[in-house]
Amino acid sequence: MEADFGSELLGQRGDGATMFAGRSALMSILRLAVPMVIALILHSALLAEEAALLGKVSSVKLAGAALVFPWLTLLGMMAAGGVGGGVSSAIARALGAGRRSEVLELIGHAVLLAGVIGLVLSAGLAIWSREIFAWQGGVGEVGETASTYGVITLAGGTFMWTANILASVFRGFGNTILPSKWNALVSLVIACIIPVAVLGAGPIPAFGVEGAAWVMVLYYFVLTLVFAWQLLKHEVGRAGRGKAWKFSWRHVGEILHVGGPSAFNTLLSVSTQLMATTVATKISQDALAAYGAISRIEGLLMPFVFGIGAALVPLVGMNVGAGNWTQVRKLAWTGAGLGFGVSGIVGVFMWLFPRVTMRFFTNDESAIMAGVHYLHWSAWAYGFWGLGVGMTFSCQGARRPITSLVASTARCVYVGAGSWWLLRPPGHGTSALGMVMGSSAIVFGISAIMLAGPLLPDWMRFGKKTPMPE
Repeated sequence: MEADFGSELLGQRGDGATMFAGRSALMSILRLAVPMVIALILHSALLAEEAALLGKVSSVKLAGAALVFPWLTLLGMMAAGGVGGGVSSAIARALGAGRRSEVLELIGHAVLLAGVIGLVLSAGLAIWSREIFAWQGGVGEVGETASTYGVITLAGGTFMWTANILASVFRGFGNTILPSKWNALVSLVIACIIPVAVLGAGPIPAFGVEGAAWVMVLYYFVLTLVFAWQLLKHEVGRAGRGKAWKFSWRHVGEILHVGGPSAFNTLLSVSTQLMATTVATKISQDALAAYGAISRIEGLLMPFVFGIGAALVPLVGMNVGAGNWTQVRKLAWTGAGLGFGVSGIVGVFMWLFPRVTMRFFTNDESAIMAGVHYLHWSAWAYGFWGLGVGMTFSCQGARRPITSLVASTARCVYVGAGSWWLLRPPGHGTSALGMVMGSSAIVFGISAIMLAGPLLPDWMRFGKKTPMPE
């Protein structure tokens, strides 16, 4: 039974490192990335739909939800790209090295970590939500809206954590089709429910912000149930029969060696977003509404970049486990180039057509103009952000999480200094905020490339040219 473990998920019976043998780096990445990109586009469209519905109710509701969005992003990124990246990397490296007996143990520890960490973070944020939003500058109706929306969505963050960790388990096997298929299906169903929940229909009353919040909790609850069912339905359930599961700090350490720094990296990324949100709050309510909308728009980049990055983690991990560093470097640079290209194209479109972009969210001319000024100075640099994200995901797979941590620290410090400048008298508008955020993307991208270590070609590296084995 152990020899066959994971064969149904992998689609073959050899070692994980042979999974994509014979394919180019580009085709290997696209094979895993495309299903995730499609599913995540639908997910991001769902978030954009929610923002658009709240914006149609009033710009105040959109501004209130904008205060909560960075914290929801934090929970999602820490689970999917942080600890989830550690889960995918650990499983992929074990398969690449032929250590298939460890995989079931890693899955059990991943689920345990998801439950514990998700519960602690979600409960803490929900309990202190009112104080957090007040600290961000949410007062009056904006603050009340943020509290109403935030308590519900943050309290349901445990489901967000568990769903993302379970999806990361599938990605570690190199199976992106199954979780992506169900994610897309559930997103489509929820997209039909949320307009009714927010605006009402027929005898169903309009629940406004509360309706939007409860529907988002329902979304992650359903995904958790579906992913757990699918995981047990496949060979994981059969392989575990008759075997006593034992807790091991070694397996926890293997996941958190990558997942811990990567999760802290997401905290730095969201801290950067929080600083920008705080600055927007101080500028004006229109600036906050504009930045809240733009945050959702920037989220449309995530399906493409995260899809590429999440594909890189198992591919790089399996090749690192097998000791194939030549292929590792090909994958890393192909992924970084894809991240730059996709993000750059979206950013240039938003830079050329900022008014069209903003009108999707609001008809308030003041908020539209604030968003136009911001995008004029920031959207052109999005390609560098995609470049950095692509490389940092490859470093996750290579068990080198320090790269993303340092690159995100550099960006966070840069934005912190910029925020201090923006808040100094006489104050600045959204154009200056956009300039700071755009240039910070360049800082992040260049830092990630320069710190990639063994993933760099020989001519770009200093010191020892051959990477040490894991």
